[in-house]
Amino acid sequence: LNAMKGLFFILTLLMYQGIFAQVVVQVPGTVDVPIKKAYKNSANSSEISDNSGLIYTSSGQDFRQYFSEKYQFPDDALNNEISGYIKIEFVVEKTGIPSEIKVIKSLCESCDAEAIRVIESAKFQVCEIDGVPSRCRYNFPIKLAFE
Repeated sequence: LNAMKGLFFILTLLMYQGIFAQVVVQVPGTVDVPIKKAYKNSANSSEISDNSGLIYTSSGQDFRQYFSEKYQFPDDALNNEISGYIKIEFVVEKTGIPSEIKVIKSLCESCDAEAIRVIESAKFQVCEIDGVPSRCRYNFPIKLAFE
C-alpha cells in the first residue's frame, strides 16, 4: 500500500509541475495565451483585460510554482482531510500588485483565506497591451488533494 502511495505521488509530480505539499495549481495549456478581451470596469472606469495565459511574479517565476511553494495547508483542512478545488479571480494592477481578489469557487474558509494570503503576498509582472502597462484580470484554479 505504501508503495502504491509513493507511485501515485511520483506520477502526480510528473503530471503536475506545480505540486508541492499537496497543492496542485492547474492552468489550461502550456504556453502563454493571448489576451481575450477588454471591458470597462464600472467600479473605477478603467479598462481591465481578461487574461487566460500564464502569470509570472516580478522576479520571473511561474506563479503556479510560487503559489505551490508558499501555500500552507490549513490545520483544520489537514485534520478533516478536505480536498477539492478553489477558483480565485484577481486583477494585477499596472504596478504589479494584486487587487480585487475574489473567491469564485470556495472549498472551505481556511483554504480560501490561505489562497488569498498567498496571492496578496505576490508581486506580479506587469501585463502589457501593445507595450502599454495595463490592468489584467486572472482566473486562477487550484486543486488541493491528498495522496
